[in-house]
Amino acid sequence: MHLNFGSTKKRRPKSWKAGLGEVLLHDVEAVIAAKPKTQKKMGFEEAIDLLRKDKTKEWHRFSRQNLLTRERAARAEGRRQQREMLDMLADPSSLPNGYDHSA
Repeated sequence: MHLNFGSTKKRRPKSWKAGLGEVLLHDVEAVIAAKPKTQKKMGFEEAIDLLRKDKTKEWHRFSRQNLLTRERAARAEGRRQQREMLDMLADPSSLPNGYDHSA
């Protein structure tokens, strides 16, 4: 009898660590906020391009498409967490005992 609990194939190590999406979102928002007021509005794609050009940060290691996808996923996750929090606040029975959200 032979049990196989996983693949024996060598895999490439993961380069996208947990929480990196939040760091990317923070960095993108910081680049957008730091632009001069005289320039036209900067989108997240332009901010990602600027982040990739900065060799002092780790973002230059990732492809543009990868960062765009990861940034969108991080924004969606933030919106999902916000909806969950609002749903929890709207339903007092889901809050921990002794917590009064009306205060």
